[in-house]
Amino acid sequence: MNITPMQAQIIMLQLYEKKGIMGYVYQNTTMETVPLYEYFSDELNDHYASTIPNIPTLFPGWRRVNVGNNGYVYPPN
Repeated sequence: MNITPMQAQIIMLQLYEKKGIMGYVYQNTTMETVPLYEYFSDELNDHYASTIPNIPTLFPGWRRVNVGNNGYVYPPN
């Protein structure tokens, strides 16, 4: 299924829900933590953080920023 960048943005915004503090970011990895990736959308002028490494593939228009270490988090339950 091919979707346009605008359709992808709409889908992503429908899935996005602000929940406040969900956890903490650690500078160093431990056995159970996973990398945190940061993304930015020029069209929406918004940042998004995720443990999913391929957001730009799933949602065109988002690009990865701060390619270095963004920290580590415990994966969602």
